[in-house]
Amino acid sequence: LFALHQQSRRDYDMHHAGHDHSPGRSIGRLAAVTGAPGVTRRFRAMIRAGDLDAVLHHLRGLVTQLRDQQVPLDYGALARDLFLLQTPAGRTGVVMRWTRDFHRSGPTAQTPDSEAPTTTGEDS
Repeated sequence: LFALHQQSRRDYDMHHAGHDHSPGRSIGRLAAVTGAPGVTRRFRAMIRAGDLDAVLHHLRGLVTQLRDQQVPLDYGALARDLFLLQTPAGRTGVVMRWTRDFHRSGPTAQTPDSEAPTTTGEDS
């Protein structure tokens, strides 16, 4: 997946470590950047997939889209999560984390404070 993501891009490193680039956050960022409902549909299909092969199938399509939009991903976290997905208890935690991170990465989560609308509660 990393090789597919990086695929001859020497100008930009597609692996960035840290929670800001977790699988859920990166895919959520992709959904916000593209505005395409297909990203959200594929993400939902991935977290509902019954086995690791199905998860990897959906993830491969998402990684291709991440590459196209130059959205990095933490591959260490992804490797850990793919390992945990193979156990029932681990799966629950991974799905919850990915879903939470996905929804925290929407447009409002990426808007800098200086650009965010402000309300004072008073009519000026």
